[in-house]
Amino acid sequence: MINGKTVSVLITTYHRKRADDAIAVARAWCKQPVEQVWLLDCGGYCVRPDFDTPDKCVYWRLPFDPGTRTDYGVALLTDGDLIICADDDIVPRLGFAQDLVDGMDATGAGFVGVIGRVFNDPEYRKTTFYRASKIDEPKRVDFTGVCYMAKRKYFGFDTRGMPVNADDLWHCRRYPEASKFVIPTDKYENLPTCNDGTAMFKNPELAAQRQAYYAEWYREAFEPHPYLREASA
Repeated sequence: MINGKTVSVLITTYHRKRADDAIAVARAWCKQPVEQVWLLDCGGYCVRPDFDTPDKCVYWRLPFDPGTRTDYGVALLTDGDLIICADDDIVPRLGFAQDLVDGMDATGAGFVGVIGRVFNDPEYRKTTFYRASKIDEPKRVDFTGVCYMAKRKYFGFDTRGMPVNADDLWHCRRYPEASKFVIPTDKYENLPTCNDGTAMFKNPELAAQRQAYYAEWYREAFEPHPYLREASA
């Protein structure tokens, strides 16, 4: 429990080359003061891991790969007041979960995370970008991604049609009323798989898919209403 709140962590993995890293990531999360850590193996590539705290840390081997929508579908089976959607290529260090919860408490945010963007350009890659390890104060953004935490009430929605490489955008778009912040913290490590060939943003087809989904959202919500961008700055 952190600041009087229970926390559940969902880690999804889907690629053979990421299996060992995903287990290491799960073990690192088990050292955080959270109540649940569930490793969701969508590819069936992980050698069934033994965790020191089996009641807290659970391995799920799914019979097929539902894609990046998996953790959103499983989220309501958890018990946490707060739910962390964690990537399989970021290792939390001691104090990381505490920083996220402290940041949420300080800002009143509905979502907090390690990266985020302010939607102030029609091209996704040209929007203002923030990274948790490069800032010294919370930055309000229009979406948080990669590894982020949201209040439980912002889960429990239909994932049908969710683009494979725009799941975090989809989630944030569902809840425009929820404020979103990147929280300053350097208590995490990016693994090499963050930037290798298994990373989705390195895949031109998936990158184009993300841009297309973002462009739709931008045209609908941000381009006609510039004051929304000003409020997010």
